[in-house]
Amino acid sequence: QDFTFNTATSTTDFDYSVEWQSIDLYVLYRGIRNRTYFEIGPMYSLLQKFEQDRLGGKQETTQFYESSYIGGAFGFGGYIAGSETFSLGIGVRLNYGFGDVVNDKGLVEGFPNPVRDIAYEKVEKTNIMFAQFLVEFNFGVGRFAKTACSERFKRIRRR
Repeated sequence: QDFTFNTATSTTDFDYSVEWQSIDLYVLYRGIRNRTYFEIGPMYSLLQKFEQDRLGGKQETTQFYESSYIGGAFGFGGYIAGSETFSLGIGVRLNYGFGDVVNDKGLVEGFPNPVRDIAYEKVEKTNIMFAQFLVEFNFGVGRFAKTACSERFKRIRRR
């Protein structure tokens, strides 16, 4: 996430960024109709690493953030090509974290605020929100596969 800040004590703006790495686990319900789909469900995210601009350079600040959080996901898309056992789809997924990602130690230190000499007037939660663009390849593996066009189960042909 990139930001541009200005403060009451300075006449110039400065750039600031926060970067994180995570492993996201989803349990999604997907409804398919006429080669389009929507999906919705919970997400559990394991945060691996946080880096942000601090003291004139990029520093690892993982210790000031939670190690995991629970969120939700909503997505939509469609299938653009396919056969009985293969389909190609594209879509968009929107993700939102329900809890504050800054831990107690981070709140004491004023995170994610990059300017330590200016305190927040009011402490607010820091929620992670992001969007994903998806390209999906689906293969029918095993004896049976269900096609994306909502036909009944079909037996995969043996050659």
